[in-house]
Amino acid sequence: MNHSKFIFISFKVLRLGKTHDHIEIALKSIHIDDYFLRYIITSCNINQAMYLILDNMLWLNSIGIVDLKKKEVMLNKWSNKFWLFSSILYLARDLHDLIGLIQKEELMKSKKYDSTNKYVLNETSGAYTSNLNSNGSSLSTKRLLMKILNILHIIVINKRNHPLLLDTIKNIFDIFLPLSNLKFVNLTSGMQGLCGLISSLISILVVWDSKYKLTP
Repeated sequence: MNHSKFIFISFKVLRLGKTHDHIEIALKSIHIDDYFLRYIITSCNINQAMYLILDNMLWLNSIGIVDLKKKEVMLNKWSNKFWLFSSILYLARDLHDLIGLIQKEELMKSKKYDSTNKYVLNETSGAYTSNLNSNGSSLSTKRLLMKILNILHIIVINKRNHPLLLDTIKNIFDIFLPLSNLKFVNLTSGMQGLCGLISSLISILVVWDSKYKLTP
């Protein structure tokens, strides 16, 4: 047996254990207090476990241990569907957390501004109003874009947010692979390889250094 074949078989054997890990995580996640995270993480891991079960069945079929040739197309289609569902759910969780971070930074900036904000008497209405945008004009598109980019920059440079950012990047690249396999998008083999490579490198980094692992 050559080295590449040995590595491939070893990788597949390790994936058999991943199915159990996802089921175990799903059983634990149903006790998370946050309702959104509870349903998202549980559903993600159930879908990922189903994807791995079908993927392992297809592998066993390919090496002749089981005979599923008549159902191979159907199993491959459902395998990619479960993969796609789990990728969408993982990405939804990332976006939920990112929106929360953006809102938190916006709230902190607004509180900081309010502490130094000056209020002036409006002679027409007789009420005190903020002198922010006293000319009545709203934020221009350019200023709004700069404001968003500034908040994103603050989020990116904060090391505590790196696990979330890496997980988001990984799931963005992951989602294109089942989409391509199901013919929803048309990716070249080179692009599929690139997506898989980036996703794998991030996964290796997370395993190598647990501080990059997104929890819960």
